[in-house]
Amino acid sequence: MTYPEIPVYRIPVSAWLDQVSHHYKKQGAHLLQHQINVTQIHHYKCTSGTEHEFLVAEVVRKKEKFLIRIERCRQSACNSTDATDGISAQNRELLALSMSSSPISPDTISRRILADDSAILIDSWPNLSNKLEKGDGSVHLIYILSFAENNRPTLLDLIIVAECTHNYSQNYFLLGKQCFWFAVVVLKVIKNIYRGSLMSTFTKHTHGEHVSNMEAVATANNGGMIRAIRIQNQTPVHELTAIQVTVQTKQTQMNADIGAAARQWETLKNAESMLDTLKRELQQEQEKNQALQRQLAGVASNQ
Repeated sequence: MTYPEIPVYRIPVSAWLDQVSHHYKKQGAHLLQHQINVTQIHHYKCTSGTEHEFLVAEVVRKKEKFLIRIERCRQSACNSTDATDGISAQNRELLALSMSSSPISPDTISRRILADDSAILIDSWPNLSNKLEKGDGSVHLIYILSFAENNRPTLLDLIIVAECTHNYSQNYFLLGKQCFWFAVVVLKVIKNIYRGSLMSTFTKHTHGEHVSNMEAVATANNGGMIRAIRIQNQTPVHELTAIQVTVQTKQTQMNADIGAAARQWETLKNAESMLDTLKRELQQEQEKNQALQRQLAGVASNQ
């Protein structure tokens, strides 16, 4: 069974939030009793190209489990038949920048590249030795973020975090706000809010140690081609703080809106219940009147 919260087809995170929040407001308290919760989030890194990174969240509703892939790409790269098309374009741009004698403003890049932050349902956890999707190549599992059973975020909470991260930087900036940044920020913000347990599962791969820094370093090799962008393991604290505050503000507003919708739903439900009661009472009175009329008719016929 599928639910409106589960993105069967790829959907931008902003549209995903609009769709889910509208559904929750429409259904009210009835739906809030059956919210979908996040049990864990895995952070993956591809081993080829620019080593694309993405998240896969495991979510549960009662006994049903779903896996949702969440990621940042350049616009059109995620929807491409071959995801490496976007990566190759990134390589060419980074190579051009590294070989250019004149400085190019980061704003110049960010203005012309829009981010495609999206989500889609997938069938299974990525196979670490085989391809997950065409263009991904093999992947490494970097982190596992898990949550205590009594303090799990809802899927709506995760969507809000992804959407607020998207809004913080809607442009894809090759040397900063790329897939690495998006995955790390979403993971760390939701970890901080829900006190999740983060376990590192990845220390080294065939091309060296995994480092992470939102400031990318171009490595020219293989005949001058840029093989990958490396980042250092620190995210600017002010960015995490700003996004976390925005997330919590939006959660408060969203909960208030859903609560108001829930109260309206309860009011309507109570009104319908009262109407049903009145209908039953009216039917009982009608039956009594009919019985009385039959009695009177019987008396009249006996006379």
